Amino acid sequence: MPGHPGDDVSIVYTGLTGGLTHARTDFAPLWTMFDTSLSPPFRAGGFREDNVFRHGDRLLYTDQGPLTLRDLERFLEGGACTFGPPEPVPLVLTDDALVVELGSAGWGLPAFGDLVARAGRFHTTQGRRARRHRIVNEAGTTLFLVDSAGAPLDPCAPLAAVEEWEMVPAASVDLTQLAPDGSRRGSRLLAAARPLGQGLRRSLLVQRWRAATPGRALYVDLGDALEPGGSEGAVVRRGFTMAHLGELGLDGLVPGETELGLARAEWARLAATVPLLAANVEPLDAAEPRPAPALTRLLGKVRVAVVGLADDRTFEAAGLAGAGARWKVGDPVAVAVRELARLRELPLATRPELTVIATNIRDDRLQLLRQLDGAAAVLADMDGLPGELVEETVSVSGEARARGRKPLLVVRSSPSRVGRLTAHFSPDTGEGRNLLRLRNEAQLVTDKLPQEARWRHELNVLADAHQRKRRELLLPDLREVEVAGERLADRFDTGRWNTLVTQVMWSQTGAEVTVLRRIPLDYKVIGPVSRLAAERWLEVEDRLVDVVLPGKAIKALAATGQGLLSFAGYDAGAGQVLGGPIGDEELYRVTTTDLTMRLPRLREHFEGRPTRDRWATTPEGFWRSEATGAPVTLRDQVVDSLRALKQRHGGAFDSAYREDLLAWLAPRPAAGPPRWSVRLDDGELLTNALRGAEDPAFAQVRNTRATAPSTLTVGGRGRVAVLYDSRDWGLEQRARGIYKRNTLTREGTEVVQETDDELALTSEVRLKRLAAQLPVGTLTPFGSGTYTTEFVPDVSDGGPKPRRSELAAIAGLLWAPGGPDRDWRLGFALKNDLANPGMLEPGFYVAGGFERSLAPLLPARFKSGVEVFRFAATPTDTPDRLGLAATLNAGLAIPLWDRLTLNVGADWFVFSGKVPDTDRLRASADFRVGLGYSLTWKPLHRIWF
Repeated sequence: MPGHPGDDVSIVYTGLTGGLTHARTDFAPLWTMFDTSLSPPFRAGGFREDNVFRHGDRLLYTDQGPLTLRDLERFLEGGACTFGPPEPVPLVLTDDALVVELGSAGWGLPAFGDLVARAGRFHTTQGRRARRHRIVNEAGTTLFLVDSAGAPLDPCAPLAAVEEWEMVPAASVDLTQLAPDGSRRGSRLLAAARPLGQGLRRSLLVQRWRAATPGRALYVDLGDALEPGGSEGAVVRRGFTMAHLGELGLDGLVPGETELGLARAEWARLAATVPLLAANVEPLDAAEPRPAPALTRLLGKVRVAVVGLADDRTFEAAGLAGAGARWKVGDPVAVAVRELARLRELPLATRPELTVIATNIRDDRLQLLRQLDGAAAVLADMDGLPGELVEETVSVSGEARARGRKPLLVVRSSPSRVGRLTAHFSPDTGEGRNLLRLRNEAQLVTDKLPQEARWRHELNVLADAHQRKRRELLLPDLREVEVAGERLADRFDTGRWNTLVTQVMWSQTGAEVTVLRRIPLDYKVIGPVSRLAAERWLEVEDRLVDVVLPGKAIKALAATGQGLLSFAGYDAGAGQVLGGPIGDEELYRVTTTDLTMRLPRLREHFEGRPTRDRWATTPEGFWRSEATGAPVTLRDQVVDSLRALKQRHGGAFDSAYREDLLAWLAPRPAAGPPRWSVRLDDGELLTNALRGAEDPAFAQVRNTRATAPSTLTVGGRGRVAVLYDSRDWGLEQRARGIYKRNTLTREGTEVVQETDDELALTSEVRLKRLAAQLPVGTLTPFGSGTYTTEFVPDVSDGGPKPRRSELAAIAGLLWAPGGPDRDWRLGFALKNDLANPGMLEPGFYVAGGFERSLAPLLPARFKSGVEVFRFAATPTDTPDRLGLAATLNAGLAIPLWDRLTLNVGADWFVFSGKVPDTDRLRASADFRVGLGYSLTWKPLHRIWF
């Protein structure tokens, strides 16, 4: 039975997802219809953004490209119009668009409609016949007018004023039909988006309900009520919604991801425009506006409370809550229990008689909310609800059940739905009132509903200005780009687009590695790509940030983010960075975005890693624009780079432009930009060296100076390299030094012996331009020169030791196989000892190494290496000249702290001379235990890291 007047109250949920401009400039749904499902005998291409104007069921458009607002104004101002005779035209209506054929080919639309219907890609596909008129005004401008409902048109009726027409996003595509005899015929299709202007229609329906229940309804939205993204278009559309949001008269807004992601100034403006409602959200900065935990109002004679709960998991996944974020978001279920208890404990005069939970939680915790005492219903946010109308009623029988206060309904809002929850109460008898029933009714927002006319023209102006500035083509039809005479691709898809974006970022930022989350495209694009489209694909607010990662973290990222990330500069299969092997402990400059770093699967790999130096970034570590000081977005960097590429070629997609574009679309093995770096390969404090037996014949040969079979040695060694790398060549200057000494007692006398005291300087040039790509790795010509000298020794050992001053030159090939293998070198060598003159000694040279972790759970790494010289005999050979000098090493590097390692291993020196007294093969071994440290310093915008 009906409640007593004044005892029925409503809560209207507006579902204002995407803002007032929702669906007005979104071309994405249209693109799904123009992919390669159009198999022979059809070809599709030449995709272009267009738009049409709509007035009721009438569409006004042109076959000469986009119809701007100024074009329409000039047409309507151009005097009397001449209507051509009506011609029949077929229409195809799908869930996403209304498709009409441009021109008068006649065959394209029926064929296309059959293909779409057979593909089953839409819930509804409907064919319809209509009449089209060609209209020419006195200025000679031609437009087409068609009624999508199939109603006849009256040529004598005046066209509506420009303010009454609504701009509708559209797209056109060229179709080609191939006949068996080889002939071709063409057609052009135009698809206009639908539904249209959901936000404006939603506002009008809300206003109607407000007028029907004055003073007895609350109006609540469940968040993400503003347009997402940071592109210019998104900012303009969001500004439109923000300007008019207050006119909707919302009583509460549960903030979603879009709202919590606002800048501080925009958040403050939003809080001043509409009451914010979330019991579990609080800012870490007390100066920022905090959402209210609950909304309590007296509606007629009934006191109503709405408790707001925000989805903590969504915010944490987006990096908006948690460590380092601006917001603290508590567990919504626990907070709801506390808040409902607080409301129940209020004095009777202020205690709410109807309590509803409003939340944007979408996971299984909704069921937990149904078990809580104190709420009559749960108003939840949900996508994808079918049907146009929803009506459901729950009757409450018995006073005990009425006072049980458990939720009776879970009411679901959605971006396409606006609804009203009405509670009917019994009359107040002085002892309180009882809830009799709850009724929920929801209306799907479609283009059947009228729009809010007073805002329409303002929004037309904003959308038209944005689109006119963004119609420039950024990328040509991919079918124009060829590799070795073969077409590169016939479409843009997710893989092609992500390769392009990642390569652009890598080449423009100077990073060693670029890693970005993959941006999914739910459609394939055939034909050229405009700036409008590229900005839309990159519209999510990814902000650029540089992080410094060790090689092992990059490997872990690649393994964890497989299928989720796109890399440039790093080859996961070969284990290489910029064409060279990746070092687990070597630091690399990595360009990424804040959203990539916040992805739940990847966050642990970035935590605690240093970002780029603060002078070049915002306080959060994002790249700072020199012009505005604002963070640089991925979208701006990519779009600006593509525009600059086109401008370098005079604005034309000529052959030179396509060659440059090809470097991004089908990149060569990565080679970094020219840069200097300094590398400390290892600095090690050594102890515990054990040598082989004494051999007087080799008393003058390095690594064999100890005159006792066993010694305890203390010393150190280090290698430093200065490198320059470019795409065409590389230069490496290395310095290696070693000094070891031991003290022993011989016949009661303490003797100090030197076992090594050597300095080697090497200069190596790699001719990367001449490198050959092999099935495994690359082969690069190189040349090097080395000067090796020995210090003047401590003579307390009594043995002869002439000073060595040796020059060696090597020319050969460097093989970089990738993975755990280090670079391998093979070449011819020439050597001469300046301290012991003689003929030049020719020979050959081999060097390489191997490094690998023992097991995924063990931090220790096994390292091994070899360097072999083999020189031919000459007439001037002396006992101190070696024919074979091979150094082999193996050991374990066990990480201790930061970059400090415990190194345990052995060095073997295998050698033989060239004269009869020394032509026997000999070896000595050093067993070493030492503390090692290695690091690479690289320039980063004048800062070394």
